[in-house]
Amino acid sequence: MSAFRIRKLHDERGTATLEFALVVPLLLVILLTGIDFSRALLAYSTIGNATREGVRYATLHPGASNEDIMGAVQRYAGPLNPDLIELDVKYTEHGTPSSGIPSRLPRTVTVQVTLKYPWEATSAIAAGFFTATSGSANLAASATMDTQR
Repeated sequence: MSAFRIRKLHDERGTATLEFALVVPLLLVILLTGIDFSRALLAYSTIGNATREGVRYATLHPGASNEDIMGAVQRYAGPLNPDLIELDVKYTEHGTPSSGIPSRLPRTVTVQVTLKYPWEATSAIAAGFFTATSGSANLAASATMDTQR
């Protein structure tokens, strides 16, 4: 064999380009999936924090309307779309005497705030973890606080 043919068999030009072309799609999929999971964690954490602030606001302002509570929630729901947040507020009164005799004891009111937020994945791999068909999930959080009135 001539020296030219031996050198031709061991020619590695283009190997780095081929390896790069094979590895980059895998790295992009891993990166996009990580970003999607980060987005989901951010949305879930934000909804949880906004729920706690909403129940705190409802407890400190007994006559607050749902719009007022939603305003407090939206102030803490920073990166989320405020138009997509669903709010549910429930008040439950405890400690009222059953005999009908007025009591001077303070009554306890339990305030429960529940928020729901629709979230959608952008990558197919992350979508498979949330729902197999649509890649969307409804994130929900609930917080409860007692107050005496």
